[in-house]
Amino acid sequence: WQVSTMPIKRIAAHPKKALIAVYETDGFSIHTISLWDWQTKKQLYAKRFTSSVLSLSWSAQGSYLFIGTASTDGITILDVKGNIKQVYPRPPGIVLLATGPSEKSIVTYGETGRLVYADIAKKSILTQYDTEDRLESPELIKNYTHIIGYKNGNVVVVKAVSGEVQDYYPAR
Repeated sequence: WQVSTMPIKRIAAHPKKALIAVYETDGFSIHTISLWDWQTKKQLYAKRFTSSVLSLSWSAQGSYLFIGTASTDGITILDVKGNIKQVYPRPPGIVLLATGPSEKSIVTYGETGRLVYADIAKKSILTQYDTEDRLESPELIKNYTHIIGYKNGNVVVVKAVSGEVQDYYPAR
């Protein structure tokens, strides 16, 4: 099943419905996120972006799609219908990881090592920490309590609740 002639770089399955979000790019100037009903193979919407998409994930219940980008805005949050949800009083910067353990908050990890927790409904920053910067392929693990990523030949484990680096594991 091919959604267009461009390569798919990221995909995120909705946690509760038969929906998938897809990031397609030509690697240069076309950056598109589309939402598909995978049972009917129908596109529900498509959004163009001006910069690369670095992360794509759904909130815990699937109310929001988090799109981390390489732009200075850093993140776009969409509801299932494709409407933009404004959350941040100021843009968080380049976002490599965005997710939320609940529908009330979102955590973002940026290229500079800035870990930001925000309240979605109140549109406010709850707390933020500085931690290890430039982690490759960061992911939340252990029930959203730790971030794991790769840097300089090591797998790095960071405590998500404090930003403290817990461990470095040598890896090739």
